[in-house]
Amino acid sequence: MKSSALPYWLTLFVVLGIAYGGWKVWQIEQQRQRHQMKLFSSSAQTGPALTEFTLTERSGQPFHSRDLRGKVWAGSYFFSKCPGPCKRMNEGIASLASLDELADVRFISITCDPTNDTPERLADYADSFQADPEQWLFCTGEMDYLQRVGQDILKLSVKLQGHNQNLMVVDRAGQIRGTFDLVVPTDLRAARELMLICLAEDVPAASEIVEDTGTDGDSTDEGPEVDASAAETSAQSVAPTSG
Repeated sequence: MKSSALPYWLTLFVVLGIAYGGWKVWQIEQQRQRHQMKLFSSSAQTGPALTEFTLTERSGQPFHSRDLRGKVWAGSYFFSKCPGPCKRMNEGIASLASLDELADVRFISITCDPTNDTPERLADYADSFQADPEQWLFCTGEMDYLQRVGQDILKLSVKLQGHNQNLMVVDRAGQIRGTFDLVVPTDLRAARELMLICLAEDVPAASEIVEDTGTDGDSTDEGPEVDASAAETSAQSVAPTSG
């Protein structure tokens, strides 16, 4: 009897040991992410919170966030030399942008490697995804300003060549409505559903359009040169990763 019970207890101890080890790894990772977010918050904020922004588009022309007022749009970060998920992320955006039903959604892809991602480089990169220059914009700027746009406007943590995989969907009133992981097929489907919901909503009066996506700041800075409840349940943001 005792000999037959021994394998059971050994197996149980092994399973419990693995579970405990996994929990400790998760706990350490959560602490690392919180520390990283704290460092990001203290380094990126160099002035009052942004409520508008101006970046340089791949055409070399300035792009003003006020051009998005009353529109449904989605923003994300990437860099062209990314050895990680950027290609898959932008393939996900390309799949959304190719849908006729989402033709009125604007996609804003912002580099986090502005030294290498010049407008010319961004133009070549955009061409590799056959990105419509009227619908899908690729933007750059100075790194500290790009971080502030991420923090204040899109609520995304960004560092040099470091970003997460999220697409932030913003409605016609300028409110962030959902966060979606661009490399997860179910998230892409949920993003599509939310965009359709947002497109079906009435264009708000000018007085109802917020100047930002949820901050309490009152600064403007142009910078250097499914159902609704289900669709809005989004993937969790993660700390920035390289690539």
